[in-house]
Amino acid sequence: MARRVRVPAALLGLLFGAAYTAMSLVRFNRFALSSWDNAIFEQAVRGYSHLGAPTIDVRGPGFTQLGDHFSPILVLIAPFYRVFPSAQTILIAQAVLLAFSVATIATLAMRQLGPALGIAIGVAYGASFGVLAAVEVDFHEVAFAAPLLALAGAAYVERRFDAVILWSLPLILVKEEFGLTVAVIGGVLWLAGEHRRGVVLGAFGLVSAALIIFVLMPAIAPSG
Repeated sequence: MARRVRVPAALLGLLFGAAYTAMSLVRFNRFALSSWDNAIFEQAVRGYSHLGAPTIDVRGPGFTQLGDHFSPILVLIAPFYRVFPSAQTILIAQAVLLAFSVATIATLAMRQLGPALGIAIGVAYGASFGVLAAVEVDFHEVAFAAPLLALAGAAYVERRFDAVILWSLPLILVKEEFGLTVAVIGGVLWLAGEHRRGVVLGAFGLVSAALIIFVLMPAIAPSG
């Protein structure tokens, strides 16, 4: 049963990953980029790949990306960028992250609703406006949130509350305001009857967001 669920879900993720990659690279080759975020994040990842600070000179000489948006999770792309030092590398990384979330959603749906309906839901999610819009606006750090939220959501549906917490905690490394998302997940756990877990996770999210936004980022940002 597990194999009958995971294999089709993995294939669906691979198909969408290939589609997202093709869409991103074609847009890049046509100079159809919609913002300068790709340059910002490429420079940040380049800094990490050389074991240095995520400096984004496109924003100003010596400007540190962590003072603009707190996204240390970008360091996970650094090893791949070191091998393939290209702006396209981070676009492919985003495609992989989104595709993983498609496979996760499809796996959950197939377990809960059966193969046919589960695959249909996976396709609907993968082809949804929100996901395609994320691909269209080029790389953005919130791509890391897609698989984490999918895994946390799947764990919640299956009542694996410790796993919900496990997959929610890294969200604070995605972007500064995701501490609020973690706090909301804590509230959802509280409503589900997991009062202790919910309160602890909610408090952690709020405190983390406050420390990052009001202490860490001002200390790092050149402008204070």
